[in-house]
Amino acid sequence: MRRDPVSIRSWIPVVLWAALILIAATDSFSAAQTGHWLDFLFGGHAPEVANFIVRKLAHVVEYAILGTLAWRASGRASVALLIALVVAGTDEYRQSLSPHRTGTGWDVALDLFGAAIGVMVVRWWTGRREGRKQ
Repeated sequence: MRRDPVSIRSWIPVVLWAALILIAATDSFSAAQTGHWLDFLFGGHAPEVANFIVRKLAHVVEYAILGTLAWRASGRASVALLIALVVAGTDEYRQSLSPHRTGTGWDVALDLFGAAIGVMVVRWWTGRREGRKQ
């Protein structure tokens, strides 16, 4: 699905979501902090595996949203995945500079996986809707 001409307004959600992802790269969203939130939800000490799973699922979901938004703005999967790669690389680099965070290539791969899922779902959904209209 290509849209011509590209509307600046269609890119605003992409920029805002990418900014939100990069803001979350601060110490406020470190494993220790999310562990405290889970401890509160569990009413005691949450298992470390729960914190790990929640954090990795957050990667997939936040980048699925980014991939979806970028695909909707550009109409191209390659552009959406490139944007996700740039944001993920920047995010992990910023985290590597923090004493309470770590930046890893595995998380970049997980982020790209999430973006790819988002792109695939929105393409499937759009194709399905267009098939109904015919």
